[in-house]
Amino acid sequence: MMDTDVRQSTPNQRRALGLFIARTLGQYDTALWSGAAGFAREHGLKLLTVVGGGLQGAGPGFEPQRNVLYELSEAGQFDGLVIAGHIGHDITPEAFRTFCERYRPLPLAMTAANLEGIPSVVVDNTAGLRAAITHLIEAHGYRRIACVRGSDGDWDAEERYRIYTEVLVEHGLPFDPQLVAPGNFQSSDGQPAVELLLDQRQLELDAIVCANDLTALGVIETLSARGLQVPDDIAVVGFDDITESRYFLSPLTTVHQPLYEIGWRAAELVWRQICGETIPARVVLPTALVLRQSCGCLFETTRHAVAGLWDAPHASTELATMLTQRRAELLAMLVPALQEQWPSFAPAWAAQLLDAFAVELEGQAHGRFVQELQGLARPSLLGGMDVNTWQRLASTLRRQLLPYLLNRNQMLAAEDIWHQARVLLSELAQWIEVYHQQQEVLQATQLRRISQALISSFEVPALMEVVVHELPRLGIASCALALYADPQAPQDMAHLILAYDRRGRIELPAEGLPFAATELAPHEVWRDGRPDGMVLHALYFQQQQLGYVLFEIAPNGGEIAEILRGQISSALMGALLMAQEKRALAEVAHSAARTHAQEEIIEAQKAIVRELSTPLIPITDRVMVMPLIGTIDSTRAQQIMETLLASLAAHDTQVVILDITGVSIIDTMVANALIEAAHAARLLGAQVMLTGIRPEVAQTLVGLGVDLRGIRTHSTLDRGIAAALRAR
Repeated sequence: MMDTDVRQSTPNQRRALGLFIARTLGQYDTALWSGAAGFAREHGLKLLTVVGGGLQGAGPGFEPQRNVLYELSEAGQFDGLVIAGHIGHDITPEAFRTFCERYRPLPLAMTAANLEGIPSVVVDNTAGLRAAITHLIEAHGYRRIACVRGSDGDWDAEERYRIYTEVLVEHGLPFDPQLVAPGNFQSSDGQPAVELLLDQRQLELDAIVCANDLTALGVIETLSARGLQVPDDIAVVGFDDITESRYFLSPLTTVHQPLYEIGWRAAELVWRQICGETIPARVVLPTALVLRQSCGCLFETTRHAVAGLWDAPHASTELATMLTQRRAELLAMLVPALQEQWPSFAPAWAAQLLDAFAVELEGQAHGRFVQELQGLARPSLLGGMDVNTWQRLASTLRRQLLPYLLNRNQMLAAEDIWHQARVLLSELAQWIEVYHQQQEVLQATQLRRISQALISSFEVPALMEVVVHELPRLGIASCALALYADPQAPQDMAHLILAYDRRGRIELPAEGLPFAATELAPHEVWRDGRPDGMVLHALYFQQQQLGYVLFEIAPNGGEIAEILRGQISSALMGALLMAQEKRALAEVAHSAARTHAQEEIIEAQKAIVRELSTPLIPITDRVMVMPLIGTIDSTRAQQIMETLLASLAAHDTQVVILDITGVSIIDTMVANALIEAAHAARLLGAQVMLTGIRPEVAQTLVGLGVDLRGIRTHSTLDRGIAAALRAR
């Protein structure tokens, strides 16, 4: 494990760390969150993760509604605070520093930022990116290399741009500003960058270096849409090594940065300050070039499979002696790579693998090595580890040990063991893919059931019953939900209207429990103390602030939390509006204007039902989901069109996902309505995705002869959201 020589907290001193991140979607945020959560868990600390979006002023998006959570998160909520640097991408460094200093005298630490006076964890941009650009020039002979930058003023973005210009000059390639396109670390930067470079400037390019993987994936997608092949026509390189980069159209050559360790180290810096220790002003973590197909190289596992015996020195030492003499060296090759993706991996397990190989090679225990390998690989894959890591380590072990196999029988036996290991890893890769598909289907079914129950709940008590009954099934062990007493002053008072923990629902007054909103939830409510790992999400409907919700959920459930946040917000808004109209009716019950008032209320209720029948749930500022449930007639089809176009006109929405998982009947009228909505959205510059395409639905659409050209479809909402985040 990473350095853990830090003072432990005692059971009666349960200190709490805070973490500010933009989203609980995407690998970057969730990996930082996982790292901080891992440190907190190992050191007996609580962690409160505040999902407050990217910092910005009032604007057309939804960030201001999220930003209010930073206002509520006062110093008293935690003993130290980690701030993810990317939440400040859209403001100046001076404004970002002012924001951070508000939380003094708390111990602070940042990731991916360089603000004076605030300790930070950054990566060595120079080594990794220098290696990547040098590889493009020296290994592939590329000369015309363009660059898509990151956010203006961002420390990482400026560093990577500086390295790009320096490496070109060092290789005798004059810097040309025409080869540089602006960007903002988003996949949506890909299309305008390609249009600027290829259309407006009419450049001929060999390669494009991007500030991060998301931008690179956007560039690849745009090039592919134009009929250009990556890397045959233009090579592309990214930075981050997020999961999506490994499985995209052209697996992405990139620079790996240890995101989990960044989160871990930042939490460690904060904890060391709490413990009164002296800490460095900056921790710099290494990066590494990862070669894949987008630059013109072979698959990574294919390259690593070469033993390279022609380069190996002749070994005069037997294998058993070598395993003893070089044991520490071999373990040093295996352990760090495994711990980075599987933090709970113990060094002793790697030693067991080596011992199992040696024992089986001596003929003492047939199948021992693959049994040990399976016992380790299976839980690691369930924990999110990439099977290619195991493939690389098996190849590394083979390459290191082959020179010491001094006779033919030993070599044949060893090759049998390694071949069996490769077959096992291939089978495990297929198994984990099917397992994840099954989990996605189960999760989509659960979310659909919750969505149906929420939308049909027109009163707050009924809505809370749905939440307390259904959320534990999604792995949310505890939850607290509060509404602002005055949405115009959210930092003042709030009413806690729901709380449950692992023991069940917590009794609250019928009207809710009033408390200061900056407490987030009254401490006395929690029967066993506030849960260790809570995530704070804002509840809002379009521009209307509603309140917030605290989920006890692990980082791998971040996407579920985002979706639930939107669903609960929409349902709450409907229930609150319905209650408001009922109160208005009661007030005029004895007046002469009763009939007229009733007519107005009926119309208002119709509007509420219409709003809830076509809810638009923001996943990010530019990605929205409209979960459709029940039947769609001509009236509702028109409502879908109107709601969709109104949202596109009011917000900078780039992708709208129409989820038809809950639509009971798909006929020609429904299909045509969806197609018309998609075409109208495209005219306004947005893309529509269709999710929930089950096999029977696909068969129906084919049978109806529906033209789905230009519309992206996905089997589940989860897969649609993942694709939309890449397409932003």
